[in-house]
Amino acid sequence: MTLVCWQGVRRLGVRPTLPMPSLWLALLRASIPFGVIGFTLGLSYKFDTILLNIYAGDTATGYYNSAYNLIFSVLVISNVVNTALYPSLARQSVTRPETLPAIQQRMLRYLLLIALPITVGGSVLAPYMIGFLYGVDYAAAALPLSILIWVIPFMFVTEFLGYVIVVNGAERRVAWAIALSTTINVGLNVLLIPIYGILAAALLTVFTEAVLLSQYAWVLRDKLRVMDWNLTLLRPALAALLMGGIVYWLRDLYLPLDIMVGAVVYLALLFALGVVGRPEFDLLQNLRRQQAG
Repeated sequence: MTLVCWQGVRRLGVRPTLPMPSLWLALLRASIPFGVIGFTLGLSYKFDTILLNIYAGDTATGYYNSAYNLIFSVLVISNVVNTALYPSLARQSVTRPETLPAIQQRMLRYLLLIALPITVGGSVLAPYMIGFLYGVDYAAAALPLSILIWVIPFMFVTEFLGYVIVVNGAERRVAWAIALSTTINVGLNVLLIPIYGILAAALLTVFTEAVLLSQYAWVLRDKLRVMDWNLTLLRPALAALLMGGIVYWLRDLYLPLDIMVGAVVYLALLFALGVVGRPEFDLLQNLRRQQAG
C-alpha cells in the first residue's frame, strides 16, 4: 500500500522539499478539528463496551459485541461510498458549486435506499440472523442486534452530512458536534449501563447518533429544507416497511431465501413508488462505460 501511494504521489508531481517550520503551527491548528473528530468518534464507539465488560461481565459483552460487529460490518458500505465521494464533493465545491445541491440530494437518497431495508429487515429477522450466524448459544444477542441495527441509517446519513459540512470549510462545527454527542454518550453510559446493562448500551448508541444527526441537520438546515423528502425518505421508508412485513411473514423460510425475496420485493416497490427509474439506469450505464473505457 505504501508503494502504491508513493507512486501515485510521484505521478502528481509532488516532491519532498526542505522543512518549513514557519508553516508548522498553522498546519497543527488546522488539523486540531480532525484530531478531535477521530478521538471522540473512537471513544464513542468503544466506551460502552468497556463499561459493559466492567459491570456486566464477559458473557454479556460477548453477546453485545457479536451484534455490534455485525452493525459495523454493514457500515463499511457507507464508509466506502462517502470516502470515495469526498474528493469529488471538494472539487465540485470549487469548480461548480451550483451542482452540489443536486449531487447531495441524490447521494443522500441512495444512502437511505441502502440503509433502510437493511435496518427494517434486520430488525425483523434479528433472532433468525443470530441463530444462522452464531448458533442458538448466542440467542441473547438478538435483542441488542434488533436495537443497534437502527443506528445504521443515522450513521449512513451523519457520515455523509459530516463530509458536506467539511467541504463547506466548517470542520470545527463537525468537531464540536461529535464532541458534544460523545460527551452525552459517555455520561449516559456511566449512569445507565450499571443499571440496565446491554439494553442501555444498545439504546444509547442509537440515541447518540440521533443527537449527532440533529446537530448536523441544524447546521445544514438551509440546504436540507429545499430537498424533496418525499422522494428521499418517505417513499423509501414506506417500501422498506412493506418489505419488512413480508419478510416477517416469511420468517420461517430459510434465512438467505427470505432475504433474497425481501430484496426483490423492495426493489419492485421502489419502482412502483417511483423512487428509482430512468436516471438510475442511466447512471449504471455510465458507470459501465467508464469501467469498459
